Parts: sequence; structure tokens; C-alpha cells
Amino acid sequence: MRTEIAHIEAAGFTVDRDLWRGPTDTLVSVAAECQHSDESGPIVTIPKPKG
Repeated sequence: MRTEIAHIEAAGFTVDRDLWRGPTDTLVSVAAECQHSDESGPIVTIPKPKG
């Protein structure tokens, strides 16, 4: 991650370091409700309820 920040700053841009966090940083938790279609058919982005 430090390498990416260094490249951005070397290109002349300002980096907000509070927005660049590693995957193990627990400052902000992220969770999303999602559903997945089964493996037998096409990808369904919004599956219909079964039953």
C-alpha cells in the first residue's frame, strides 16, 4: 500500500491517508446483504424468492 501512495504522490497528487487502509484495519467495518444464484444456471442479479 505504501508503494501505491508513493506513486500517487510522485505524480503530484495529494493522498488522504485516512482513506487508504489495509484489509486488516478494523477502523471501519463493512457488511452487505447479498444473495447468490446457484451454480446450475445463468447469473441472476436479483433472485426471485423461491416457493
